[in-house]
This record gives sequence, C-alpha cells and structure tokens, in this order.
Amino acid sequence: MTMYMISGKVVNVYKQPLGKTKDGREFGGEQRVQIQGDVILKNGEKKVDLVNLKAVKGQDMSPLIGTDVVLDAGYFISNGQAMWFLADNKNLKPKT
Repeated sequence: MTMYMISGKVVNVYKQPLGKTKDGREFGGEQRVQIQGDVILKNGEKKVDLVNLKAVKGQDMSPLIGTDVVLDAGYFISNGQAMWFLADNKNLKPKT
C-alpha cells in the first residue's frame, strides 16, 4: 500500500450500491467521494482527472462538495484497477 497526497475539488459524494458475492456475502454501501484535479503531463500541458475514493467510515463528506481540498490517500490494485481510499480523515482539509 502506498500513501499519496491528492489535491483537487470535491465534485460528488455518493453511496455505493449494496451487492452480494456468489457465496452470499454482502458488500458495498459505503460512501464514495469524487475528487477532480489537474494532472501535469510530460509535455507541460495539463489534463483534468477524476479520482474516486472510498470515504472513511462514519464521515459525511457531503458538506465538502464544491470545496478544494488536500488529503492523504492510499491505493491498492484489485483486478488490474487502482482502488483509492482516504488514508486518514484527520488530514482532510480545505486547500489554502
């Protein structure tokens, strides 16, 4: 697991739908946060990227919609995709 600093604007907060695995275990239902930010390319241009993060359990992220933030995040690879999550809700702060 690797830790990263992400900055951008909170553009959406949603609850992931519930589902069941083949063996009947439930999954999902947690809050997800979408952060939009700029990625600087090798040629100096920038592109806008959207990162989906799993929110910290019990933290309501809705009040941050439209706010520029800086946060600690981590990720792991699952089925060839990066799965991002908030590393620590104490470090979530408005960007100054």
